[in-house]
Amino acid sequence: MKKLLLTLTTVLLTFGVSAFAADDENNSEKVSFAIQKTDGPNKEGVMAFTKTYQYPAEEIEDAILERLKGEGITGKKASNNYYAFKGVKYNNLWNRTCDIYIAVNGSQKSGTMYLLISTGYDNYITDNDPEENKKISDWMDSLEENIKNHLYNHQLENQEKETEEAVKDLKGIKKEKEKIEKKIADNEKDIKTLEATRTVVDETNANTVDANVLKKEQKLYDKLMDKRNKLQYDLDNINSKLEAARDKFSSKKEELKKLKENRP
Repeated sequence: MKKLLLTLTTVLLTFGVSAFAADDENNSEKVSFAIQKTDGPNKEGVMAFTKTYQYPAEEIEDAILERLKGEGITGKKASNNYYAFKGVKYNNLWNRTCDIYIAVNGSQKSGTMYLLISTGYDNYITDNDPEENKKISDWMDSLEENIKNHLYNHQLENQEKETEEAVKDLKGIKKEKEKIEKKIADNEKDIKTLEATRTVVDETNANTVDANVLKKEQKLYDKLMDKRNKLQYDLDNINSKLEAARDKFSSKKEELKKLKENRP
């Protein structure tokens, strides 16, 4: 019978059933983590405290590391996708010096954190202490807020960057438009100058006008008119770009405003 119970317990733990912490002899309180058999830092089989969060796995990992660093707990990348925090005292998880290992695996939709706490020499604690279970459960639950804040800050940073880029693009297009408008003004000046000084053929000079001069002046006039048409095309094109850039900037600015208003 004992062998049967032991086998059943092992199966349940392997498939990640929720652990329970006893409040007293008659009552028990369900905790939020699960116990799951997995590969440890040295690819050895271990029983880990696990919890799945509905956020991108990479963001979950970053949020956890960010929180621990903010609380003075720094670690190093270990093998098998774990981060190792060795010889630390972190009362939120364990009130004695210990080694903590954390790994996060998953996808862009969700990630599962694997937590190992060792009292030394890979002597990992298990779920046999109701008080410790509650402490681990509360800490894992509290990570939800850290992940949300991390995601928000990341999103805010990206939104601010996109808004700054929109402003930069808008300024660049405005400057490009000013250059085209200057070229148009110079071109109009050249056309007016030519029109004011070019040779006019009438009955008094019809026999003396140099045909080559007339040809040269007409060629210059045609060139200036072609340039005017090209510059007008460029101006119409840049005006379209400017309108699109203004719309993009307004959109990014509004998105940034709403994001700040909905800060967690």
